[in-house]
Amino acid sequence: MRFVIITGMSGAGKSSVLKMLEDNGYFCVDNLPVPLILKFAELSNADEHRRKIALGIDIRSGSGLENMDAILEQMKEHGYEYEILFLDAGDDVLIKRFKETRRAHPLAQQGRVDEGIAEERKRLDFIRNNSDYIIDTSTLLIRDLRMKIEDIFVKNKKFKNLFVTVLSFGFKYFVNDNFSLNIDFSYLEQLFEAIKRDNTKVPISGRSFIGYSNTLIKVYDEPSFKAYTDLMEHLVQIMYDYADLNVN
Repeated sequence: MRFVIITGMSGAGKSSVLKMLEDNGYFCVDNLPVPLILKFAELSNADEHRRKIALGIDIRSGSGLENMDAILEQMKEHGYEYEILFLDAGDDVLIKRFKETRRAHPLAQQGRVDEGIAEERKRLDFIRNNSDYIIDTSTLLIRDLRMKIEDIFVKNKKFKNLFVTVLSFGFKYFVNDNFSLNIDFSYLEQLFEAIKRDNTKVPISGRSFIGYSNTLIKVYDEPSFKAYTDLMEHLVQIMYDYADLNVN
């Protein structure tokens, strides 16, 4: 029996994933009370006609989530193997999705959606840390998500949780403390100014000067870009080997 627990942030796509798995022969149950998970696993294991099970669990389970660790430990003791898929998305994406569907966040009540999302992240953090698979749906189209789900749970391909985010920004306008690595290219402006000073006595101006400066910058700075590229390839390979990391 293959027993898959689908969980994650509200609005990240859990319902869509359950439908995808159902289309691929999984028997799916959504929002089953946590105390009934073990009994459900027992019944499913005894049913020879249902060998692929997908169970949806989310923040709506309320206080029952506090017993999730104990329930999963009992499943291991009884010999029931399981996998956990955690669906996630950026806060801004989740807020946008709630606005588009005009749905209320389960924890927001009469408050702000972003506050509900923050509280949900705290409560689901222990599940996320124990998940076998983490998929960020922020930039995924439905067809892309379906491909990932089918690769993992239908075609049984090997899956590693590695997210690499590359963001270009000016330190003057934006600084993110969550980055794993910051590379400062502000020296390019200093290099340009130095080239400009060195050529004040040379009768070069306009388009000719811009072309000349770009050529010099390429000559002087190409080794630096190659060094950065080699470093990133090396780091990403290490992170991929150990997986389960978010790289920014």
